[in-house]
Amino acid sequence: MQDDWAELSEIEARVTAQDRLDLHYEHQDARDVERGSWRLADYLRGCREVQVTVGERSVAGTILTVGADWMHLSTAIVRLDACESLTVSGVGSADRTVLDFRKAVRQLAGRIPREVVLRSGQSRLVAIEWVARDFMQVRAEAGKSLVPLAQVAVIFGRVEIA
Repeated sequence: MQDDWAELSEIEARVTAQDRLDLHYEHQDARDVERGSWRLADYLRGCREVQVTVGERSVAGTILTVGADWMHLSTAIVRLDACESLTVSGVGSADRTVLDFRKAVRQLAGRIPREVVLRSGQSRLVAIEWVARDFMQVRAEAGKSLVPLAQVAVIFGRVEIA
């Protein structure tokens, strides 16, 4: 193969190099188009560990399950669109679930107090009594209150997915 290169004229060598460069950029463009169609949930399914920032709070854990709009960590459930930044590491294969965030929160309802982190980063210790379409009723020391699900970023606790 080296002898073939020696026989090429300078112009042929430049054209060959340019063709290879063009091929490299075409391949790069194809990868960029593919990456442009990825969704965060799909990307996270291939990761093992994640650290999430919500407001001033940071939550870390092993990714167990990923839904369309939330992920189940070993420590909490996290709403994907509430994350300000995510740092991922390791290669994993998290399970996929059809449950949406509301149904996952419904799995956490009961007498056990849960720490709920709102999008603002504010944290509250509450018992989730029941979950409606776009809000949940919670009980805290101050009494019962309603929390819009759109404001919930993280709920600490494990979800039992059947």
